[in-house]
Amino acid sequence: MLTPEISQAIGPDRFAREIRLTAQLVHRNIVPLFDSGERDGVLYYVMPYIDGSTLRARVRPEALMPVADVVRIVADAAEASRTPMA
Repeated sequence: MLTPEISQAIGPDRFAREIRLTAQLVHRNIVPLFDSGERDGVLYYVMPYIDGSTLRARVRPEALMPVADVVRIVADAAEASRTPMA
């Protein structure tokens, strides 16, 4: 669920547009989107739960990552970005 502040900032039209685009992305490096909507003014989207840390938690300015990890993450993101929409 998006916070009320984020929901208000982006608005339902932009949210729906971005969700439609996200739903078209199909790749092993992209978490699929199952559902989305609005309930009582709160925007939400549903994706599978993936156990483990987030990329945000791994990429911190104060911590150095091993070069091999950085290369793998960048390569995975680059591969996913070249995927055509479904």
